[in-house]
Amino acid sequence: MARGWKRWTRDENVRPPTEALENTEYDLKEDALKAAWQLTYSPTVDLLIKVLRIEGPDGERIEPEEIAAWFKARSGLE
Repeated sequence: MARGWKRWTRDENVRPPTEALENTEYDLKEDALKAAWQLTYSPTVDLLIKVLRIEGPDGERIEPEEIAAWFKARSGLE
């Protein structure tokens, strides 16, 4: 069984900054992108934690540029 969609993040609150694969998995690509949006733009956002990329169950990677484009395309919807 393929694993779900996961986010890679960078935490700049610590020195040296750390990059990590989050434990949370999302069944849908859309859900992973929404979670990335929440991490980036929610009212309680930590500006020093960045979404580096999202990885899918078949090795598909969503890079920062594509994530930013997804955010921009949906900015009027949420």
